[in-house]
Amino acid sequence: MRRPGGGEAMPRPCRETLVRVDVVTDNADIVAATAAKIFADLGDPRVINTSADDTWKPRLWQALTQTGLTLAWVAEGQGGGGASLADGFAIIGAAGRYAAPVPIAETLLAGWLLSQAEIASPVGEMAVAPMHPADRITLSSDGTLSGSARGISFAQEARHFAVCVHDGAARWIALVEAAACAIPGGRSIAGEPRSTVIFDRVRPVRIASAGSDFDQISVMLMGAAIRSVASAGALESLLGLSLTYANERIAFERPIGKFQVVQHNLARLAGEVAAAMTAAGSAADCIARAGGFDDAVFLEVAAAKIRSAEAAEQAAAIAHQLHGAMGFTREHILHRYTLRLLSWRDDFGNESYWAAALGNRIAAAGADELWPLLASQRDHPEMTLDTARLCFDQIRLPPECNELRQEVRAFIAHEVAAGTFDPSDPRHGDLHNPELSRRIGARGWIGMTWPKKYGGHERSFLERYVVTEEFRVANAPVRLHFVADRQSGSILLKYAPEHIKMDILPRTCRGELCFVIGMSEPGSGSDLFAAKTKATRTRGGWLINGTKVWTSNAHLAHYMLGLFRTSPATKENRRHGLTQFLVDMKTPGIRVNPIYQLTGQHDFNEVVFEDALVPDDHVLGEVDGAWKQATSELAYERSGPERFLETFYVLSGLARAVGPKPDLRSAEGLGRLVAQLHTLRRMSVSVNGMLQRGEEPVVEGSLVKDLGTAWEQKLPARVRELAAFLEPEVANRATLDEQIAYATMIAPKLTIQGGTTEILRGIIARGLGLR
Repeated sequence: MRRPGGGEAMPRPCRETLVRVDVVTDNADIVAATAAKIFADLGDPRVINTSADDTWKPRLWQALTQTGLTLAWVAEGQGGGGASLADGFAIIGAAGRYAAPVPIAETLLAGWLLSQAEIASPVGEMAVAPMHPADRITLSSDGTLSGSARGISFAQEARHFAVCVHDGAARWIALVEAAACAIPGGRSIAGEPRSTVIFDRVRPVRIASAGSDFDQISVMLMGAAIRSVASAGALESLLGLSLTYANERIAFERPIGKFQVVQHNLARLAGEVAAAMTAAGSAADCIARAGGFDDAVFLEVAAAKIRSAEAAEQAAAIAHQLHGAMGFTREHILHRYTLRLLSWRDDFGNESYWAAALGNRIAAAGADELWPLLASQRDHPEMTLDTARLCFDQIRLPPECNELRQEVRAFIAHEVAAGTFDPSDPRHGDLHNPELSRRIGARGWIGMTWPKKYGGHERSFLERYVVTEEFRVANAPVRLHFVADRQSGSILLKYAPEHIKMDILPRTCRGELCFVIGMSEPGSGSDLFAAKTKATRTRGGWLINGTKVWTSNAHLAHYMLGLFRTSPATKENRRHGLTQFLVDMKTPGIRVNPIYQLTGQHDFNEVVFEDALVPDDHVLGEVDGAWKQATSELAYERSGPERFLETFYVLSGLARAVGPKPDLRSAEGLGRLVAQLHTLRRMSVSVNGMLQRGEEPVVEGSLVKDLGTAWEQKLPARVRELAAFLEPEVANRATLDEQIAYATMIAPKLTIQGGTTEILRGIIARGLGLR
């Protein structure tokens, strides 16, 4: 696509693994396609940025008006387009991707608001009042409106305002001529019109009842969702802009995108963009499907506004650092995105407002309702919007998942009541309980996705996900069987001979076997290419010599899936020469040496091989070609809920300790943490949906792991800060302190296990086309 006058279209991210390259796919709705074309032809930020005047603005607005996009959310009988909520959000997403400095979102929202009271919308620019949660416009006995509304976007350009009016317990919606109001001058940091609008006994053109179930919070929710969707679109383009610049800008005789530190920053940027898009798309789709503003919508919208605002701050900083002095100039279009993103954070309640509101609602419901809120019945509505461009699609969990969740919760409650484990004791999640593993296996909850002929149950990855997250949230001691269930069994299914599958997999499903992963080695760690432990062919098999390290649970494991060097690597291909083996840990020549963690627990081990003989039929897959299957295995390891729920007990402990009426600081902190976790869960479930479709989401799994482990690593420190303001005698304070202390001790390992942050960001950078 090219803009008028020549030149390339707006730069976009280049790898389909992360981003859908086309602005609009062949199957996209005609409304979204029309909006995208208009903005591309008439709203390209580079044309606007170099324009000597604002002659582009009337042409753009006229095109939007003539195609009916400005009144898309107004019913046809009232002179509008009669488009769905999903279509309107698609228009707003397109406007965000082009950072369009016209009141398309404001006019759409105003039309929607007027429609709630069946008031016909006039043609022309409109804005909504109020946009700040604390502002009130009241109705006097003589039918006039009084009050003021701060920070109204495009107030000076609006011809009319759609106003949410208070009159005691009653709620009204009014159409007001802008000329009847006092509108002092003002600009946002992005240079767009923004002002306080003063209603001094203003008589509305029309006013009607909003209905008993509609109030100002409904407007705030809708407006917050709109700004989140626009921000997600702008962030997507910001990522594309930054990638293009990194590949074109030459420094020290090569593109700056080839420098590792730049790649890692761009990987961080991609993570923030993905999180914002996931949250915004989920919120918009939830509103489009719900038909009202219930608790689920509140959670989705609050999380989206919080997460998109946080992403805007992080992304703007990264993008400006990347662009250097060039990005700090008016002549470069970067500011078109960054300043709008930073400005939109304050509209319809900033992230602190929504975090406090969400935190208060969670606290009032009680800590026991925290997880049910996050794992609610309305799990992951199917994505239908053209707003979320990254591949973290929203997935609707089928009914059987919700039924299964209740079964697992009942089982866990029974085990807790029987004294099997204590969910509040942080150490219990790191323990091994063979009897519990066998009982879980007897329920059919190990090897759930595997074929029945091997002891599995042929259930979906999403059902397995439900089981995994419920046991993780409960802090249950399931480590004995967890690795085998998560990844080892799946590798055996793909690559092991039939007789091995028939022997090992049914025992795994019964909870009888523990597996260990043998990848890291002394001196190499995450650099698996540098593996030196040799497998040398001999009569009847292979002799293994060398050392593996950081092998969790090797002292308990029955089998190892080991990655060994069978041929030298070549300069052209470092991946060559690695082969994966199934190793019986009782094999002579294997010695397991304990490595004690700083918590005092024994989980890590050093495994030394001295002429350990592994039979030929224990080779998994292709000799010398195991790199691809090993990295595929890591997608299972890196994307699951255990990568952000390992310290969940700290979050639930905070919710329990703050009580039903937390102070503002505690409420805001709790709300932010819940919003961040909610978004991570959305992304993680999406990756499991990809696994269900037979895909190998290596890059997406790396994004989830990078964001997830960084979040849970910071969690105990953040909760510790919040706990400082709790009264010493508060109930559950001692338990919370113990949980914080243990989580603080294990926090350093979280961004290391399963692949270090640096390795993950390298994988993401490759997915972005930087390597």
